[in-house]
Amino acid sequence: MVGWLTVRRDACRFTAGPPAWSRSSPRAERAFCPSCGTPLAYRADALPNEIDLTLASLDDPERYPPRDHVWVSRRLSWVALPEGMPAYPTARDDA
Repeated sequence: MVGWLTVRRDACRFTAGPPAWSRSSPRAERAFCPSCGTPLAYRADALPNEIDLTLASLDDPERYPPRDHVWVSRRLSWVALPEGMPAYPTARDDA
C-alpha cells in the first residue's frame, strides 16, 4: 500500500536534485532517487497537468491526511478503510 499526494505538475519541485525517470508502461512514467532507488513520483500521460508524489518520500507526510481511497477493488483483505471517506473501485476519473 502506498500513500500518494496528487499535485499540479507546475507546482512540484524536487529539492534534493533531479530524480531519475523510467517509463513503466506505454502510458506512464515513474520517478525514483538515482542514488538509493526510493520511489518518488508517478506521471500519467493522460493527466498532463498532474503528478502523484509518494507520501513517504516527503519531509512532512503528516501534513497531507487522506481525502479518499482509490483502487479499493484491489486492496488486500486486511486493509480497513475509514468510514465516511470516499472510496473508488478504480481511479477517481473512472468513478
